[in-house]
Amino acid sequence: MLAIGYSPETDIPETTPNLKTTKWGSVIVESEETGLTSREDLYAAGDNVRGADLVVTAVAAARKAAASMHLKLMALREKKAAYTRSSSGVQTYPAPMSS
Repeated sequence: MLAIGYSPETDIPETTPNLKTTKWGSVIVESEETGLTSREDLYAAGDNVRGADLVVTAVAAARKAAASMHLKLMALREKKAAYTRSSSGVQTYPAPMSS
């Protein structure tokens, strides 16, 4: 996770296959509410999406992206738990994640 700068980080698009960016190098996201990029495993927020802006704007966008990541991870965990229950015949529950 990169969280510094005043403009989009040029190394990220150059070294990240299948990441869609604008002609100025900012990362294209599904929406600023989710921060989800063209890669299902990568989220972006702040200067890498909007360009130079206020710190509070970047932090707010990062919080939204983090919430979206959390929802995805919880869904994956539930899917894994459901698979474990169905394949073993024994119902198991994953340990709660600490916050």
